[in-house]
Amino acid sequence: MDGQPVLVDEAVPHESRAAPHDDDLRAAAVDSTAGTGVEAI
Repeated sequence: MDGQPVLVDEAVPHESRAAPHDDDLRAAAVDSTAGTGVEAI
């Protein structure tokens, strides 16, 4: 039963950490395309 509440807590930090990480990697590809493509997706 402890796994249910933990799933929600892990979903919040996981997405927050994936946003800055993907932005840095895609920043190079997006910078050459538009710049807001990553945010739109």
